[in-house]
Amino acid sequence: MAEKRKTEATVVATQPSDAKKSAEVIAPSAKKKKNQVSFKKNLPMIMHGYGDHGNPFDDTVDLLDDIAKDFITDLTAKALGKKRGALSLTELLYAIRKDKKKFYRATEMIHANTNINEAKKKHTVTKDS
Repeated sequence: MAEKRKTEATVVATQPSDAKKSAEVIAPSAKKKKNQVSFKKNLPMIMHGYGDHGNPFDDTVDLLDDIAKDFITDLTAKALGKKRGALSLTELLYAIRKDKKKFYRATEMIHANTNINEAKKKHTVTKDS
């Protein structure tokens, strides 16, 4: 299948009339849906924070954006199951319960978020007094 994509990419470069058709075959996710979230603005900063170059390649950022969206989509679908409606925090934690690393990281982030919110409340109460 990789060979097929290589030849289609060549067709795009040599025959501009077929470029749109071939581009859709190569990257169907390239079409933007309305209200679709993109992490492309923040990903370079996150990558730099984890030791990557300060100005990563656009292809790398696009790939990580697609991976993040796929992960979030799959995880929420798994957490919701056949249920319709809003996703609760307990359903999300239940979906990742078998992956200990993700589960403990998620619980750490939840506790950190509650600590931050409590500190903000204390700060606003002392500021108002």
